[in-house]
Amino acid sequence: LVATAALEKNHIKRMFVLPQYQGRGIGKRLIEALENIALEQGYTTTLLDSSIPGFGLYFKLGYLVKEYNSITVENEEVLCYHLMEKRIE
Repeated sequence: LVATAALEKNHIKRMFVLPQYQGRGIGKRLIEALENIALEQGYTTTLLDSSIPGFGLYFKLGYLVKEYNSITVENEEVLCYHLMEKRIE
């Protein structure tokens, strides 16, 4: 297993590509496949939560920031992420 992602309604979740396989277009193909499934189910947009490392890929694929969010984890670290949205056709 080198990559994984899930689709809940029109929200792409848990997208991950092993670091040694990043930059090979795997993430792009995974996102495009999930967008096509969402489109077939009648959705006109897809959403995803982006960490800072994934932001560039999602932006390049046409996703725009809808909200800025953060959560505080156990060790009091603050993790920032963006809710991003893309219109699909």
